[in-house]
Amino acid sequence: MYGVVRLSVAFVLAFAVFTVGASAAGTGGGAELNVAAVSGDHPEVDIAFDFSTVGSEPGRLLLYEPVGFKVYPARPEGSVVGRASLTAANAAFGTPTYSSLAGDVIAHEPPAQSTCGAAPPIGLWQLELTLVGQPFDVPLWLDGPSASPVRNGGSIALCVPATAGGAPLPILSLAFSLDGIPPPSRHGSYLWRAVITPLASDRRTLRPQAAYELRAIVPVTHRLALSAARTPGSQFVIFRG
Repeated sequence: MYGVVRLSVAFVLAFAVFTVGASAAGTGGGAELNVAAVSGDHPEVDIAFDFSTVGSEPGRLLLYEPVGFKVYPARPEGSVVGRASLTAANAAFGTPTYSSLAGDVIAHEPPAQSTCGAAPPIGLWQLELTLVGQPFDVPLWLDGPSASPVRNGGSIALCVPATAGGAPLPILSLAFSLDGIPPPSRHGSYLWRAVITPLASDRRTLRPQAAYELRAIVPVTHRLALSAARTPGSQFVIFRG
């Protein structure tokens, strides 16, 4: 019986220490950002956006990493960075229809100039998705640490690509998991920030004056203090801490 108790406790501790995350709603009419960090033998960071509320759909997205997370933007050409999924809407014929896209995040050699901002990128990752059976790539442009608008560990920019009709893809949700990124070693609360520039009513041009911010705090802890008590005559041990 004692062996069973020890095994159960080990599982609970692994979950408590190695999985941390948080979510926060911003001012973009109900849009949300969720970030989770997973440690252990296969560390990763999971990032998810929800733009399902009318008026919050992005035209441009700029995600700031907190200092302490190491995203490693410059990776070998063709290496798999992680996985991605995206949900898009199409209301061109009155009744909205929805498309789900999924694929891998692949590292590429960045060009000298970004098509999604003024700064030369230090990394380029591509969401290599499939739309109606056809390849559909969404580039992520990576920049290094900066102090603007606040001190950060780097940034990831996404300018929403256009569909075959020329209009930007109407994104309702976007999620990607990035492999090989452990939580920071220092205890603390780590703030992820995203600045979203929505589309104008023509569904083609950006509205910088209506940009809004989303935030998610990831608490990182490495110490778990527990005390145990066993009720006389019982086969269970209760841990508190």
